Amino acid sequence: MSRLLVRWLSENDVKVGKVILVAPSLDPERTVNGFYDFKIDLDLASKTKGLVIFGSDNDGQSIKNSIKKLLSVIKDVKYREFSGYGHFTFGDMGKREFPELFEEAMK
Repeated sequence: MSRLLVRWLSENDVKVGKVILVAPSLDPERTVNGFYDFKIDLDLASKTKGLVIFGSDNDGQSIKNSIKKLLSVIKDVKYREFSGYGHFTFGDMGKREFPELFEEAMK
């Protein structure tokens, strides 16, 4: 879902509310042809009321590479790294609650 949102915001002149990308994937290894062939808008955050990326220190390398790319391209993006949250699934986090996401959304 994050890749679709990044592409849509990059290609359209829109204004949206706060956007939080949790463990975003841009398919940096190019396993899917075509869909990822777009230019990320470096001013993408200005189309939002705040752009935040959540990552975890023990997520997969593909996700880490995607986050690194987004942070290197997009201006004014906020990044929050969590320890031991994996890919933010119940299996990785060991819990259903994710209060940090709720708190960030409510800011």
